[in-house]
Amino acid sequence: MWDFIRKVKWPVLVESLSNLRTNIPSDCKEFIISSYDALLKSESFKEKVIAETVIRFGAQPVSKFLTIFLTKSVPTNYVVVDEDPMFRDSASVS
Repeated sequence: MWDFIRKVKWPVLVESLSNLRTNIPSDCKEFIISSYDALLKSESFKEKVIAETVIRFGAQPVSKFLTIFLTKSVPTNYVVVDEDPMFRDSASVS
């Protein structure tokens, strides 16, 4: 995962339950956003930023604000990597 993050250099929104929140390599810290609810509540942020591409690893987001943001952004590309055989997308974003 860290090699992928280093390569794409995209911001990574990390859920509160994710194991990615711990032991972040120093060269990846600039890409990791673990406390993003306040950011997603900001009107100025929401006016300027649209998620064009989302790569989701694992279950659907727990954050209500992230789900709302993604629903309103309508990403052009939404890739889900999940080991669960059932498709989990209650917000119909992907």
